[in-house]
Amino acid sequence: MKEWANVSKAVLCFLLMTIVMSVLVFFTIKADSSSLDSRNKLLVIQAISSVVQSALAGVVASLLVFNRVMPQFVERNVNIGVFMLAVIGIGVCQPLVSWASFVNEMLLTKFHLDWAIEFQKVSNATVAHLISFETPTDWILSIVVIAILPAFCEEIFFRGVLQRTLIKATSSTASGIALSAIFFSLMHFDIAGFLPRAILGVMLGLIFYYSGNLWLSILAHTINNAAVVIMLGLTTDTNNTIEKQLSQSAENPGPWLPIVSLLLCIYIVYRFKAWHSMTKSNIDIE
Repeated sequence: MKEWANVSKAVLCFLLMTIVMSVLVFFTIKADSSSLDSRNKLLVIQAISSVVQSALAGVVASLLVFNRVMPQFVERNVNIGVFMLAVIGIGVCQPLVSWASFVNEMLLTKFHLDWAIEFQKVSNATVAHLISFETPTDWILSIVVIAILPAFCEEIFFRGVLQRTLIKATSSTASGIALSAIFFSLMHFDIAGFLPRAILGVMLGLIFYYSGNLWLSILAHTINNAAVVIMLGLTTDTNNTIEKQLSQSAENPGPWLPIVSLLLCIYIVYRFKAWHSMTKSNIDIE
């Protein structure tokens, strides 16, 4: 019962910080600041969203659940091999994520969830306006605000706090990781991207659990986000804008690529699990 109370505390912290973030964003948009152009305002809003909604929620939840300002980042000391497993793992799961995007899109069409599709169009337009690659500074800002900051902040809450409390509450590693991944996807408030984001959440959860190192899941999350930003930047021109790329229908990857991706993911997790069983934990009792 105590463990489920901790889960409730964590979820309530996130929802409360979402409300706080919404209020801050409202006043940021409302404020008349001639020193900020529209893109810079969006970057500020994105940064506020990441820090308040996820990182601050993680800090408050960690205080309530673990009696410490931050969840423990390093439960196990990793070597270069485990570091590479995390990088490879987030890479090999991408075809599976792409397949999930295709399935997600089919389900939206099949069940006539037009509101979700329209919301996705608005979101794509915002992202396209947010990302700009006219100067090297634009590249740096986009990667920092869209890739690095959200990865760091979200991992603090979703893996560092929520996943750990769910594993204890359910007494099941698989259930804890799956539930935290579902919540991770739902709390992006984007039904059009639910399945691919949930699969990504599962892989990040497995990386954190078996490596015992939150920095590795932060790294993997950053690589995933940065890859998207960089690919959009490299493939953008006058005839192929970012908004056009984002609005394109997901392609069917065929049956074999997702299967190979799944098998590779299973192998990576197996290697993580083998390393996990051979190393000693230095986690604090919480």
